Amino acid sequence: VALVGGLVAACAAPAPAPAPAPAPAKEEAKKEDKGEVYEWTMFTNGRGGWHFEQWRESIVAELESATNGRLKLIPTWPGDHPYKSGDLLGAVNEGITPVAALGYNNVGGVEPRLSVTVLPFFQPPGGHEAKKDMHRLISPYIDEVLEEWNCFELAVHFAGPVEMWLIEGWLEDFDSLKGKRIRTFSADTDSLVGVMNGNPVRIDASEAYTSLQTGLIEGLMTGVSFSVSSKFPEVVKHFQPLNAFQSTAPILVNKDAWNELPQEIRDAVMAYWDSKAEWYADGAVMTESMLLRQAVTEYGLEIRPMPQDFRAEIMERSVEGVWQPWAERAGEGGMEILKNITKILEDAGYEMPAIK
Repeated sequence: VALVGGLVAACAAPAPAPAPAPAPAKEEAKKEDKGEVYEWTMFTNGRGGWHFEQWRESIVAELESATNGRLKLIPTWPGDHPYKSGDLLGAVNEGITPVAALGYNNVGGVEPRLSVTVLPFFQPPGGHEAKKDMHRLISPYIDEVLEEWNCFELAVHFAGPVEMWLIEGWLEDFDSLKGKRIRTFSADTDSLVGVMNGNPVRIDASEAYTSLQTGLIEGLMTGVSFSVSSKFPEVVKHFQPLNAFQSTAPILVNKDAWNELPQEIRDAVMAYWDSKAEWYADGAVMTESMLLRQAVTEYGLEIRPMPQDFRAEIMERSVEGVWQPWAERAGEGGMEILKNITKILEDAGYEMPAIK
């Protein structure tokens, strides 16, 4: 009787008001508590080279482990994604990919201000350590430009110097490259090959090997790590150190995608890169002597030094033939950017060429 009476009373009472929907913030927190996994596709601008090997062999797995499995990076290589090297900055800016491995030398066509970091012969003397110091000193300038593209540098890799590789002949004077088609990868390397009287041919990295095989190009400008890992010395037998500049290859992250990650994931990623920064910056340069020995023994690569007076003349002509065109592409204030960066480097104790 009591049970029936209770049921009757319940049916007679008005229905309770529905519980309010949880606030979005609480729902998001609930997802985080469950350990939501974030999958990021990462666009890259190449397959060969020391740093790409590290992504394949260790970095992807280590980042996943550092975030307790909550951030999974899926690198995609040229051909797997539809973007050319020069278009990757725009892909990050638009959020098409949350992260990309690219080169500042490649994006100069869409953002010339970033290619000042790889302007031929603008790097101060002092080799690899000077290159790293230069990047540190001008990082506020780089950060300001990247802010306009809604991204930031997560990590930076420095390739070895960009050198001259020829199928036949040697670079000895301004007649050496006449009539020769040399693969370039930026407006600045176009200008440099032009200064040396060669014919620049812009070819994406993924197409360089077949272009050498078919004779579309007769040489190229690139570094030791990328060249040997891509097996260019199977075709290109003459190597000359030009030391035009060291490539700066950052990992850029879209700020909106980054801010969507929970704080604990962001902290774990930053802690991981803090522990890896020097290793990542130095790795390719540290392997170059071994790779050159490999190229000599396995492929029969020949090495000859460049005449120093000829190299000095190339440097002198680059101020007008390479730097001035860069300043024009950078737009209003381009030459002032060069002067300001020169002053920063001079104040740090580096000897820099005079800019008129």
